[in-house]
Amino acid sequence: MKKNKALIFFLVASFFALFSHALFPSLSILAYSPYLAFVFITKPLLKALWHSFFCGLIMDCAQSYLPFGFCSIAYCIITVILYKQKWTIFEDNSFSLSIFAASFSLLFSCMQVSVMYFIKIPLKLSFSYFVKELLLMPFVDAIYAFVCFTSLFLIKTYIEKNRFPFFLLKKLQ
Repeated sequence: MKKNKALIFFLVASFFALFSHALFPSLSILAYSPYLAFVFITKPLLKALWHSFFCGLIMDCAQSYLPFGFCSIAYCIITVILYKQKWTIFEDNSFSLSIFAASFSLLFSCMQVSVMYFIKIPLKLSFSYFVKELLLMPFVDAIYAFVCFTSLFLIKTYIEKNRFPFFLLKKLQ
């Protein structure tokens, strides 16, 4: 079941990674953060690093404003940082995936701003920029993780547990 869940997470995350700017042009989300949080739970560190590297590579191919390879390296560094915190994630807790996605987003934003500053990419640093990057973006990623991943599996579990809508068919017979 966990392989199917991981594949579904990856496919949903890939869809949002490729089409999020077309669907939500004003929002910037880290599409693979919920998938990587799930990988942190289920895989050893070495496999989690490989998953992070390839998810970052996909993002490197999809973005043009950062140097190529930045997302791969950043995802791997964030994986090493957050992997040690996986004991705080419990599969039973419905908000843990959202919290980890927000943590991933916050660390990525900090790394992105730091790298852009050091390689002299012009930034218009302001209070609103920091609010957007360090508060709004992690919050949006947490909502994205809950709506697109956690809630779907909660609904699926509810349907399997209650045999909905199949109980309606039994009453009609």
